[in-house]
Amino acid sequence: MDDGLSNAVQEVFVRLYEDDLIYRGKRLVNWDPKLHTAISDLEVENKDKKGHMCTSATL
Repeated sequence: MDDGLSNAVQEVFVRLYEDDLIYRGKRLVNWDPKLHTAISDLEVENKDKKGHMCTSATL
């Protein structure tokens, strides 16, 4: 994006945030490692799989 367009997008996001129309929260994001993009919950096929959970405390 050129600088003018990038600045306009940033200005709109700041304005929406200040008006409490958008917010930043903690939630899961479905990430496609092949396409390098986020995908919709509707596009995800959930499957149960045995494994283990790794947390920052165990690293």
